[in-house]
Amino acid sequence: GHYGRGSLLLSLQNRSKAAMAEYFMEYTSQQMAGYRGYNSRTRIGNWSQDIEVDEARMRDYLAKKERGELVSHRIQKRRERHLQPVDVSPAPADGVLRFGSRVLLFHSQSTAYLAANLDVRHEGAQVLFDVTTSKATHPCARCVYVIEKIDNPNDPMQMAFDAQGGGDVLHYSQPFRLRACDELSEEPLYLYSESQGVSSFAEKSHRQEVALSPKTTWNTAWRIEHIDPGYR
Repeated sequence: GHYGRGSLLLSLQNRSKAAMAEYFMEYTSQQMAGYRGYNSRTRIGNWSQDIEVDEARMRDYLAKKERGELVSHRIQKRRERHLQPVDVSPAPADGVLRFGSRVLLFHSQSTAYLAANLDVRHEGAQVLFDVTTSKATHPCARCVYVIEKIDNPNDPMQMAFDAQGGGDVLHYSQPFRLRACDELSEEPLYLYSESQGVSSFAEKSHRQEVALSPKTTWNTAWRIEHIDPGYR
């Protein structure tokens, strides 16, 4: 009856308003201000600026691509630098380690080699780069470290070693540093570790932090202890 026709008319009016809202929502404020004066072939809005911006972006992209400065290029260069094959020192005939030797450090728990990742920087005031492990199939830049001597002329242990003619040999309990190889970083970076504390711990394991640091502090000094406590 009359009630049904009224409801139908109200429904149609609401639909008409919704359709008109969708129709007008397709226009910008600039278009709404004067769209009646344009036909379908007329460009409106900031079309000229938009074209110039798109062309400038394309020119910038092509220039960076030609110079090899795209993000994809930087990622590929870092990957190549980390994974480039490098040499390690041959096993010594006398079975002793010497300063200047290039070595791989094997981690028995993960059955992998200690590996640096300069793409990941630790949070905090210090400059520290991430160290993890890698099941590398060949010696590569991120896995090779150089044994460096800590010169301390006043150290009685070092004086005794130098007097015996073994100044280039790494002895048990003698402090030394492990530096990332030059192929990975031109800036000297040293294997670093700090005792676990409130603000010092590994991000995932929450154990003692290990990283690479550009500073030569005692947190970058290491010692090798004999597996038998009786010889320590």
